[in-house]
Amino acid sequence: MNAMRSTTLAFRPSLHMPLWCWLAACGVLLGGLDLAFAAGFWWLRSGVDPIRIPQSIAAWMLGRDAALSGGPATALLGLALYAHLTTAVVAAYYRLAERHVRLRERPVRMGALFGVTVYVVLFEVIVPLASAAASRSHPIEWTLACIAAYPLLVGIPAALLTRHRLGESPRAS
Repeated sequence: MNAMRSTTLAFRPSLHMPLWCWLAACGVLLGGLDLAFAAGFWWLRSGVDPIRIPQSIAAWMLGRDAALSGGPATALLGLALYAHLTTAVVAAYYRLAERHVRLRERPVRMGALFGVTVYVVLFEVIVPLASAAASRSHPIEWTLACIAAYPLLVGIPAALLTRHRLGESPRAS
């Protein structure tokens, strides 16, 4: 039995990592996926320089003009803010999944629902209310793309990574 357990653990390196480190790594990974999606969307749609994406996130704290004129420093601030935010998103799913087995049993379905919910709460409620930057309307194709991308790039991966960390066996979603 111990030999089998040690073999299983060898395939699950995340178990050897402290929880805070695992959460941060997952947050950075998922935040990077989402930022890459946003940079690609805006570059293809409007030729927007990719550095503007993290600068736009920094604008939540600094205001639009200060963030866009800050160069690489404000882009790094935006990256750090978004990594923190996506780490909190992963931590929230992880804590919920510890308490509610259905979140571990159905990671695709529950992760997608979680992703849509997080997107709506963050980007349609919190950011517009709390941001130092003036609210701006976005094209409908951006909103629709985000509603599709957030579950795929953040919600479902957070659920699958959480299930892996918590040790649930795969089941149909």
